[in-house]
Amino acid sequence: MSKEITDAAKPVAETTRGEYLFVTIDKSDSRVMEYFGVTEKDLPTARIVEMNESGMKKFKLVGATTGVTTESLQATIKGHTNKELKPDLKSEEIPEKNDDPVKIIVGKKLS
Repeated sequence: MSKEITDAAKPVAETTRGEYLFVTIDKSDSRVMEYFGVTEKDLPTARIVEMNESGMKKFKLVGATTGVTTESLQATIKGHTNKELKPDLKSEEIPEKNDDPVKIIVGKKLS
């Protein structure tokens, strides 16, 4: 992991200590990346992961086009805390038209 990402995450981790846990994963650990729904083309990135009895919910980094910055991490945590983020689902897009006798159900429609 680059020093820039560590430097960006450090102040956010310090201000959210006890609320959020920051963990780094090397891109060579493909099983862990797959578990969290991260591909090599997503890197560098971050995820918020909620683990609860009903399963795991993952939330993508807000402002991911700018990469991992202190501001993008703060925005992601703020959005998560305010319950404004939608979970990142492995799902097809919601169909524009769905009025045939056989309906198409996708994960994004259920959330």
